[in-house]
Amino acid sequence: MLTKVYIDVDETLIFWENPNLPYYGNFKINHNLIDVLKKGLDKNLFRVCIWSYGGKKYAEMIAKALFKEYKLPFYSKATYYKVPYNCVAVDDRNQKDRYYLEKFALVFSPPEFVNYVEGKLRELDKL
Repeated sequence: MLTKVYIDVDETLIFWENPNLPYYGNFKINHNLIDVLKKGLDKNLFRVCIWSYGGKKYAEMIAKALFKEYKLPFYSKATYYKVPYNCVAVDDRNQKDRYYLEKFALVFSPPEFVNYVEGKLRELDKL
């Protein structure tokens, strides 16, 4: 199963009213992604860290707001060069399009990750 999953904030965990102006205006929470992350964490399917190009403090604020009951680590995407090669990311960007995603073993879009984890959870329920 997955080891460590790096979850992007903007346009992944939350969707801004105007994606070209993040941090301004209203946003919607990606409840589907948050639900499968919590279920996966509860079943020890993976470890999660929250990271953002908005910086470590911003990632911390989002991690604490959306995952209060979990003590998730949080990072700035500026630390991308420290990511181990065997990790996975969930991001609204394609791996080939962003230098900070190059080292990841696999990069899922939010819907792909939701479907993947839901499938793994169904497999576990059959056992």
